[in-house]
Amino acid sequence: MQTALDRNLLKQEKTVAKIEKLKLELLDLKDKQIELENETVLKEFRSRKISLDDFLKLVRENKKEEKKEKVFIAKEKTENSDWRKKNDEKVK
Repeated sequence: MQTALDRNLLKQEKTVAKIEKLKLELLDLKDKQIELENETVLKEFRSRKISLDDFLKLVRENKKEEKKEKVFIAKEKTENSDWRKKNDEKVK
């Protein structure tokens, strides 16, 4: 006869397995969503008539934005790291 403890542990294992399965499914769905959004953007972009100069301008602006985002993210990581170091020093 199973004890309440055994049933509880079995239930926990099943729940953890379900959670892992759902996490994988969620990642898969997010990937599919990104693909669908990209596909939609490409279809919309291809349907427009745009000059080469305008296209190059868009690409350059996009690259500038990406660089700004990378710098911002790096700065945020550095600031967070510095903040943690200061707190760690205060604790010591």
